[in-house]
Amino acid sequence: MTRRRVPNGLRGLALVLAVWAGSLIITAEAVAERPTIVPPLPGATKTVTGPGQAQTGDVVLVKGAAVYLAGIAAPVKDQSCYDRFRQKFDCFVAAKDVLTRMIGADTVTCQTAFTNSIGQQVGRCQVQGIDLGAAMIEHGYAMSYHSLTLVYDILEAKAQSMHWGLWSGSFQAPWLARPGPPP
Repeated sequence: MTRRRVPNGLRGLALVLAVWAGSLIITAEAVAERPTIVPPLPGATKTVTGPGQAQTGDVVLVKGAAVYLAGIAAPVKDQSCYDRFRQKFDCFVAAKDVLTRMIGADTVTCQTAFTNSIGQQVGRCQVQGIDLGAAMIEHGYAMSYHSLTLVYDILEAKAQSMHWGLWSGSFQAPWLARPGPPP
């Protein structure tokens, strides 16, 4: 039997493709497996606990009350992004879906610190001890508001360097896509 020899260039290409394909299999469950510890929210005054659902990629509804995840910004409604193949997709829907999977059917606990200009409570929310804002940034479906806090910057740098989530393609920072002045 004659054995075929695979040229080194093809062998290297196969390795690159295998590693790249493996990077696509990053799920919300993978983020949940490595909890992120962040410092307590300064000025937290109220705790809300109950069933939750994602209203957007950075707003959680808990017992009917909207809680904006402090320090993060997820894509806005109708915001378009491009994947690694330069294919356009609705990144608002993608971010909301990721947050929905992270919450699942679990109880959400939010510590709120203040009310923003549109009447939403701003705070940190957790599911099973995992900070949802940190997980959204680490998963690559939200950005850190650098002007408001530096708590999540390392997680954002990690997601960006690993090309996770939105960082696998191209997108506009959510605060630039929102109408009105940036925060």
